[in-house]
Amino acid sequence: MSSCPQCHADFSAEDLDLKNPTCPVCGEPLGGQEALGDPDNEEVNETEEHNPLANAPKIDGFEMTRHVGRGGMGDVWEAKQNVLGRKVAIKVLAKNLSHSEHFLARFTREAHTLGRLQHPGIVSIHDFRSSPDGLCCIIMEYVEGPTRGEPTTLFDLILRKELTPERIRFLILQVLHALQYAHEEGVIHRDI
Repeated sequence: MSSCPQCHADFSAEDLDLKNPTCPVCGEPLGGQEALGDPDNEEVNETEEHNPLANAPKIDGFEMTRHVGRGGMGDVWEAKQNVLGRKVAIKVLAKNLSHSEHFLARFTREAHTLGRLQHPGIVSIHDFRSSPDGLCCIIMEYVEGPTRGEPTTLFDLILRKELTPERIRFLILQVLHALQYAHEEGVIHRDI
């Protein structure tokens, strides 16, 4: 698995046109294999290593508590909403993408699409913010998940035989019901 040095999207070699390799997410030319970033081999920023919140975005009304992860379009942070005292997840569009009309429109479309979906199997959107200085974020329901090193997919849990067949069937049905609802609302999930 590799990641794009521009947008940090993860992809595999099968996703690439080997004659003209470009990132399948942002279209950035990747050049030779040496240009592909491996998130497991990236150098750690000294500031982040000693204080992981040093580079956390500042968003009025929220206190960042933990960096959850990095995806193709930005970072996800765990935060506390000060007024209500609740834990939320905040997806922040990467700074290098926030000045691109294409990525800003795509991120905004994602927020509007998710904002209209109301289903127990789909994370709820609380707010969408965009500021003149380029900060663009989606504030959403926080869903507790595995920590680093723990299984991260249903498939991982099945392989480790941590679930009964009944539990597996139940979880798969929950996912299918959420996908069916999304499809009925005209939303196609591209990353299942």
